[in-house]
Amino acid sequence: MKRCLIIPNIVLVSILVLMTSCFPNPLQQISWNPEGTELAYIGADSTLWIWDSRTGQCTHHAKTFQGQEIVFCKWLRLDDDILLGVQQENQMNVYKLDIPPDAAVKVADDVEAFAFDVSEDSEFLYYSKQNEETKSYEIWEKSIDHPEKEELLFINNGETICPIINPSRTRLLYQSGAESGVSFCVYDKIADATRELFTGGDEGSLWPAWVNDDRIIYLQPVKENDSLGSLCAYSFTTGATEEIASNVYVFSQPSIRPDRESVLATVFPQGREKEIEAGWLSVAQIAEIRLASGEMKLLTDEPFGAGYVSICPTGNRIAFRTPIDTQKKVAAFRILDLDKNRRHFLWRNDEERLFAAGESFLENKDPYMALAQFQDLLQKYPETEFRDFAAYYQIDLLLQQPFLNPDRAVSAFGVMNDGGLRAQTRPMLWINPDCQATDPPEDWIRTYGTEDATKQFEFNTDLTRDLLGVSAKWGDEYLYVRIDYNS
Repeated sequence: MKRCLIIPNIVLVSILVLMTSCFPNPLQQISWNPEGTELAYIGADSTLWIWDSRTGQCTHHAKTFQGQEIVFCKWLRLDDDILLGVQQENQMNVYKLDIPPDAAVKVADDVEAFAFDVSEDSEFLYYSKQNEETKSYEIWEKSIDHPEKEELLFINNGETICPIINPSRTRLLYQSGAESGVSFCVYDKIADATRELFTGGDEGSLWPAWVNDDRIIYLQPVKENDSLGSLCAYSFTTGATEEIASNVYVFSQPSIRPDRESVLATVFPQGREKEIEAGWLSVAQIAEIRLASGEMKLLTDEPFGAGYVSICPTGNRIAFRTPIDTQKKVAAFRILDLDKNRRHFLWRNDEERLFAAGESFLENKDPYMALAQFQDLLQKYPETEFRDFAAYYQIDLLLQQPFLNPDRAVSAFGVMNDGGLRAQTRPMLWINPDCQATDPPEDWIRTYGTEDATKQFEFNTDLTRDLLGVSAKWGDEYLYVRIDYNS
């Protein structure tokens, strides 16, 4: 056992706050079974769901566990069991759940939130727990099948998060506070020694993961944008860090392919700065990033964005969430077959079933049935959290053949509340032929919105904004006019 001293740091606390409060339950995740035929998920309502990945249908549902909230799940490679993290005040208890018959065995208690990992072979749990007397952090290795077998690896006098064990179980990576920022440190089990590798900078670093025994990857936020960063790597052989790719969404954990040659992550493609500024959801998509070259290939084109990706153990399917808007509890889930380029739509209740059915009919190019499903959803559940997204699909359908009904499309646009989605939808409603007049060559705001003009006319001429354009659209019942100003 090794004892080390690390000074607490405010950035480390910020990372913990980010991971535990800035977006829906960060411990929630999609976890595949070893065969890639089923996947488990912990929702924002602390509910465990299990889906058949071939049909998209929910096969198991547990609201709570022994009266406590479930905050984490991981499918184990052995015995087809699921490891569950259950909320216990500010800490967690960890159980191994056998489905069926929903029999559970406690593996560990008083585990620090966001401070644990499972070995690649699913045999051991590595976790941090605070000693209440000394206020230090103890890092333990415990057998999952035989919880009575455990070993205290080392003690850290500073906050310790994100312990990650390498594939051969010889090195344990973790993050801890230091004077220069948040440090990446490693515990060498063979040498029974800890050392600092490098600091993650003022912004800290997120989602470290082992690619192999020699290399780790992580996301490094940038100062200019709190949601974007770079995918970086560190080599134990060279001791060097490198940037692999930029414009990566840092709130969504990357997923490494089974062949270890590439990683899947949520990215914001370059050249779409205006859409990002306007709040379009569609700018965030799943991309495959080659670790050797940084080459990026987009895998999704979801109208509401895509995030929280997880690739199955067989490497031919990915699961992801849409939309990625972290302020919304609503979320739909997709499975993308990478070989066939086909999607499956997951659902848990009647609302999600109707929404998924509409998207499925869209996928199969049946506009009549798709529109009927979205209308049925809005009629049955007028206050559904899918309202804006169903309205988006309605507008897209109603403005095309065989419907061509601008009146109903504009009416659907009127019920949308999400500002970013409205901005994304507006170009669908107003196309170039609708524009009847544009900004005149003489720019009035440059002529009259000046200090001299204000003195000449004795009032604030800057209040009169420049008219940019006028558009008109004819429906069967109404004429719609849009006026654009510079403000």
